[in-house]
Amino acid sequence: NQLVLATGGVGKSFLYTSNWEGATADGLRIAHDLGATIVNSEFIQFHPTCLYHPQVRHFLITEALRGEGAKLINHEGVRFMETGYPQAELSSRDVVSLAIENEIKTSGKDCVYLDVRHLEKSFLKNRFETVYNFCQKQGIDISKDLIPVVPAAHYFCGGVNTDQTLCKTEVPGLYAVGETAFTGLHGANRLASNSLLECIATAKFCADEISKAKQEIKFEKNTLNLKKELAPTEVRFRVNALWDETRSLMWNHVGIKRSVDSLNRANIKINNIFDEISDLEHKIHNSAHFMELKSIAFFSKACILSAISRNESRGCHYMVDYPNKDTKPYNSLYKNGLVKKELLKI
Repeated sequence: NQLVLATGGVGKSFLYTSNWEGATADGLRIAHDLGATIVNSEFIQFHPTCLYHPQVRHFLITEALRGEGAKLINHEGVRFMETGYPQAELSSRDVVSLAIENEIKTSGKDCVYLDVRHLEKSFLKNRFETVYNFCQKQGIDISKDLIPVVPAAHYFCGGVNTDQTLCKTEVPGLYAVGETAFTGLHGANRLASNSLLECIATAKFCADEISKAKQEIKFEKNTLNLKKELAPTEVRFRVNALWDETRSLMWNHVGIKRSVDSLNRANIKINNIFDEISDLEHKIHNSAHFMELKSIAFFSKACILSAISRNESRGCHYMVDYPNKDTKPYNSLYKNGLVKKELLKI
């Protein structure tokens, strides 16, 4: 038997994400438990414009709107990217996300706004039908109303360490593909629109390699009868609280803008969360919700430690204390509880 991990990304580790509900880093935790290396966990690409709405957390407002002239404005109606950003709203994702993050934290508000009111209603309905109709259902007429937006965790550029063409990990018989894997195709920041290409390409590489494999690998089977409900109520409450605490921790301390101080405080907090998870372990009977909590906590720890080890700003990783790139790039590795540095040209 060969085992292929294709569990997607890690977005649910953050308070705001464009990812689906199952993006809980389960594949990373499985790979780590089997002895594989998790690489470059600090590189999280944030999409700059996710709809900010109390009932909706995952709807992206396409960047094509900014391409057609949408303006980013703050609560005072000021277009805050006009100065200091040569390409204004057409800057790269990491630049726009950082600008929005700065504006939100400076103003103390929860979001900023996309303004497309200067564009014709018929044009918006035809050119951006999905966005127009979805926002309309939420009570927002984008031809008349401002669109509240926040950045959101979007794409994971790290993953289970594999070779670039065969999707093999260092564990015999274990493969990883798509967003779960780090093949080196993205480096420190993904270019837009190539995630589907990676998904298709790595799946093909992996399938071809497995078809040639002669040796069968035996993985220990551990079938879990996962339950939807937890008992008693107090345990359910603690698990839900840890979910909220972990996601808020990652958003507030390990998000778009990081610092040595924020990462060190995050490390203390995630260690406390680990202690609480350990305390709950014997009180829970194979709850899927709890297993996913363990996965996002594991990833959060890996991300924090890798971010602490990278004293530079590169790609999706922006450090206030180290705004420039290091002339000697290295790879942040997380294996068996340790972080170490190895050379990697990204």
